[in-house]
Amino acid sequence: MTAAYKILFTVTLRHDYYTNKACNDFTIKPTPDCIQLLNQYHLIFRQAGNKIIILTPAENDKPSIEISPGIFFRFYLFCENVYFTHFTNWDQDDYSSKKFYATNQYNNFSESNRYLTTPLSVYDDKVTYHQGNLVINAQKEVSECLQENPAGAKSKPLSDKNFWKQFIDNKTQYCTTDSLVDFTQNLLPFVLIQGAKIKVEAFDNLEEDFKKTIFDHIADNLSETVKLFSSLPAGRYKLTVNANEKIIYYDPDTFAKKSWGIIEIHHQDDLSKEMQILDGDELPTDKDDETKLTPRNFIIHFRNRSVLWKYNLRLMKDDYSISDSSANKIAFEKKESAFISKDPIPLSEEPIKTFVLKKDTTALIDVLKNPVFYKLNTFEKPDPADAQKKKMIKYLCSEMYLTI
Repeated sequence: MTAAYKILFTVTLRHDYYTNKACNDFTIKPTPDCIQLLNQYHLIFRQAGNKIIILTPAENDKPSIEISPGIFFRFYLFCENVYFTHFTNWDQDDYSSKKFYATNQYNNFSESNRYLTTPLSVYDDKVTYHQGNLVINAQKEVSECLQENPAGAKSKPLSDKNFWKQFIDNKTQYCTTDSLVDFTQNLLPFVLIQGAKIKVEAFDNLEEDFKKTIFDHIADNLSETVKLFSSLPAGRYKLTVNANEKIIYYDPDTFAKKSWGIIEIHHQDDLSKEMQILDGDELPTDKDDETKLTPRNFIIHFRNRSVLWKYNLRLMKDDYSISDSSANKIAFEKKESAFISKDPIPLSEEPIKTFVLKKDTTALIDVLKNPVFYKLNTFEKPDPADAQKKKMIKYLCSEMYLTI
């Protein structure tokens, strides 16, 4: 039978800011070692908008060239949108020492979807939460923190709508900065200590932790240490030097430093079945129809950023107000010559058409436009956990000037 190309796996980038959820803000490129693997197994790499596709020559629903267990495919992400972090629930200032890291080793399978980011944490009243933090409840439904929420006795439960916005039935495993990893292009400064006890461990899928020891020795011969670390392949490791542990991603390639993030897709038998790219040595098929191929689709899903919305007026009058005709009834407060939303509102490509500026009961502006994401400032509000109202909390704020 003549071999035909079939999809081996795909990776899809999604974003709640966009109406169609398609995140086209990244260019994705195979790393040099990944290019070698693609050539070795006659695989084809394609990027189509927000999706990358890996194709394999296949016969009888099997790759024509058997793909060896233990290999993994690496890709660099390059962010092409300078405003990406403005409208994304994502805080990352330093791209040289920290990278976004996505992998199927996180074993994040939820609601039949395969995510490449760390699972969201369950709400815990022993943790301090900040505006924008995402958690899940026992049903895995997502909630977003609206206000500073301290740990301990003053912690507010998810049912408190002043502090939490619950997304009922939304079980999306959004990206958080828990998926950031320390990055370096040179491990030697960490380990060139005469007599240091050095241990390097790789991730063990069965243990779901860094338990796979690569080497463990005392650096009594620094030239040998240099040799060992110079030959270490790019990847994520747990490095322990004199009992000081550090999880770090090492990659000496020039493009790695320029990248925004790194994706790894591992082909290993010890991964959970749902996160493996093959079903044994065969391409996955539909459970109800074995003649239908269902290649693994791995997802990276970003949440849009919530900020205070501020509408500035040249002259504020007592009979001016902003009303919301939606079921959510978002409230606005007067502050000098502006209206500011009481709670943060998600920035969105799709316009909200329910905000009306009124003079008494007469509409002055029928539909207030969404403030733009590239004009972000800060606004201070009293800390809701401070009974004395002396402590101020700084929030991000998107502004728009109204002409009436």
